Amino acid sequence: MSPTFTLPAGITTRDRPVPDDLYQRYQAAHRAYQVHVASCDGCTRDTPNCPAGRRLFESFARLQDAYLAKQKQRRG
Repeated sequence: MSPTFTLPAGITTRDRPVPDDLYQRYQAAHRAYQVHVASCDGCTRDTPNCPAGRRLFESFARLQDAYLAKQKQRRG
């Protein structure tokens, strides 16, 4: 959350759902890969072509798969 973020009137921090740690880690891994892609000549949005890019992309993919499996288990 941004340090300048303010909640809407009548809403407290207790009223909001607690973010899922797995979701946060999956999103952080996605952002890390996107930052890498922006500065790497060999990698594209969907294709990691260097060792660092492959490591970041694999981390993102594993966390995304785990998060989606968890969501499917909750629904099913």
